[in-house]
Amino acid sequence: MTKTKEIKFAIKDLLSIGFTLVVLGIGMAYLIDVNVDIRDDWGAENCAARGDGFTTYDSVMGQCENGTGHTATMFDNNTAWNAAQESLLGATEITSKIGTIATVVVASVIIGVLLTYLYAKFARG
Repeated sequence: MTKTKEIKFAIKDLLSIGFTLVVLGIGMAYLIDVNVDIRDDWGAENCAARGDGFTTYDSVMGQCENGTGHTATMFDNNTAWNAAQESLLGATEITSKIGTIATVVVASVIIGVLLTYLYAKFARG
């Protein structure tokens, strides 16, 4: 007969889980900030390399501008900018789910505590 080790969670565990989720959220915010900087740096380099007068990078629109207000799209083959943009979109999608993740974690701990209590109260007599 093999003996299995039970892992039990209690309400007091919610504090450490909460801190973990806060640290995760702060880390993701810094990740997004770094990705924005990288994307904008690559965008500025791409606009400067065009050689046709569109040397200013518009980070909001993701386009190159000249001094007269005209815009031009960046090169379509700028893989670095596209990679930074896609990773940025992925990171923002993950951070938008932190509230749902926290709700699931808290609910699972509470359900586990309730089931343990009810089992101890009614199953053992």
